[in-house]
Amino acid sequence: MQTPPTEINVDWIPLFEDCLMAVIPRTFQLDSAEHFSIKHFDQSPFIALPEYFDREVQSVFETHGITPDIKFSSTDDYTIISMVEQGLGLSILPQMVLQGYIHCRVQTLPLEPYCKRQLGIVLPSIKNASPATEKFIECVKKIIQIEKENQ
Repeated sequence: MQTPPTEINVDWIPLFEDCLMAVIPRTFQLDSAEHFSIKHFDQSPFIALPEYFDREVQSVFETHGITPDIKFSSTDDYTIISMVEQGLGLSILPQMVLQGYIHCRVQTLPLEPYCKRQLGIVLPSIKNASPATEKFIECVKKIIQIEKENQ
């Protein structure tokens, strides 16, 4: 068990990491075809998830001294992608969100430096977890293991 990504006293079971990706219009001129520098977000038009939805991106910006020009905000990932398609700004979304999306009018690239979010299960106490909760955790871990083996 690792330290939870929260200040409250809970148990945290990390499951896997998810890469944060730049989402940019097709027309954006790239320095590299393999990654997107975080510096491009500084003072650039940005389409954000609300801060209470997206602590990871806010943390990345703070860590690297980036101040994007937040033009729009939405709680829906696909609305954000559509706004990027229309050239309204740049964004950052998790790779998991983008996996099922057909990228016809946007480019997606990993950030440079590499940025990620950690996904896991938070519960009040693993020691006091119900048998159903324990079984759920076991099933989720098996599913993740099968997914890793199939990649």
